Amino acid sequence: MIDRRIAAAKTLIATDARPINQIAESLGYTNFSYFTRLFKREVGQTPREYRQAQQ
Repeated sequence: MIDRRIAAAKTLIATDARPINQIAESLGYTNFSYFTRLFKREVGQTPREYRQAQQ
């Protein structure tokens, strides 16, 4: 389940202009700090770093 949510987050972060915290909320993560830590653990980059690398 985490893998699917992180995969969806990666897609949205790379293609959607919304702020990352709104993307996290749309995926069911109400705690943005937790989402950021989880994303970094799974991907190796913070959501912001990932977005910058995809541009």
